[in-house]
Amino acid sequence: MSIRILLIMILFVGCKSTDGPAPFPYEKLSKTEKDSLSEQFRDLSYYYLQTSKAHRLAKDTAILLQPDNIENIQVLSYSYKKNGEHLKAMAILNKAVAMDVAKGNADALKYRAWSLLYFYRDYTGTIRDVDQIFTILKTKYSGCWGEPCGLLKGQALMRLKRYPEAISVLDSVLSEERKIGFSTEKNFLVHFYLGRCHQENKNYDQASHHYQIVLKFAPKYSEALYQLGLLYIAKDNKVEAKKYLLQARELLINGQKKGEPYFERFDELFLYQIDDQLAKI
Repeated sequence: MSIRILLIMILFVGCKSTDGPAPFPYEKLSKTEKDSLSEQFRDLSYYYLQTSKAHRLAKDTAILLQPDNIENIQVLSYSYKKNGEHLKAMAILNKAVAMDVAKGNADALKYRAWSLLYFYRDYTGTIRDVDQIFTILKTKYSGCWGEPCGLLKGQALMRLKRYPEAISVLDSVLSEERKIGFSTEKNFLVHFYLGRCHQENKNYDQASHHYQIVLKFAPKYSEALYQLGLLYIAKDNKVEAKKYLLQARELLINGQKKGEPYFERFDELFLYQIDDQLAKI
């Protein structure tokens, strides 16, 4: 029986039956057969839209056959999150995290920390998860879904207005990167948020230092130019403020934005913001 025919059976009959045995005798398969069939259903799920019923049924069947496959459970949560069914998505993701942590792993936890920050703005939850990641991995540095975990924690602390703590965490990210030979100037996002935190603490020279590092690596970073404009307004230096705001305005008109959609959930820069500041000068 082909895998596609099996999926059709599941679509019409369902994976489980309350009135009798399952439509396909999964329990009679060996572990090797279950694992192989689970992988086929996992692969089949990618042929369908992630929010579709077919995708979920294929993924559900893969999990039914291989219930300890944490990655399949985590990926299933994406379907519900992308469809706006967030309670269901988090329930599934929390299950994956609990299973992963019980095995001494932190992969699912990393994804949850990232999701809590960028999708749900649960800053306290983000900090908790990042701290647990570092405890499990016995390290102060790790990646969380494409970003340093410390960057997620630093942003969460910044949103909670705990600026000195955020600065300490973000500085630690750069320190750990130096130890492993990374060029920290290229991590302009860490420098950008260090600048933001120092600016909030009125440490304007330190803030400017970090923004200049950002602009050295990314000279068309309109958000950094805008923040420099705000910094010089706070210092009552109207000439410098206007210079940076006009540079940011020109770049924004030409479509130069951060280009990081998840960061822009917090910090997207709009033309009216620049114009409002220019009007005050």
